[in-house]
Amino acid sequence: SGVGVTGAKQTMFYAEVSDDNCVSAGGGEPREGELIEVVKVPLHEAMTFAYDERIPKTMGVIFSFIWFHNNMSPKYKISTNV
Repeated sequence: SGVGVTGAKQTMFYAEVSDDNCVSAGGGEPREGELIEVVKVPLHEAMTFAYDERIPKTMGVIFSFIWFHNNMSPKYKISTNV
């Protein structure tokens, strides 16, 4: 999603995966227009990452971290550093 004055529609999905689910290095299919960057953030650093203004990210990314912190971390008793 672009960042700017007009904004853009963004669709986000939540899925639970592990290294056992990995079948390739990731990154999508560039010939199909998929340009996927896999970014791993340790759970205990999640909210620090979300609120760090030095790291560029869209509001959608920040919202997804807040959603996870409020909805999933209590379910699994995960500390997300807040």
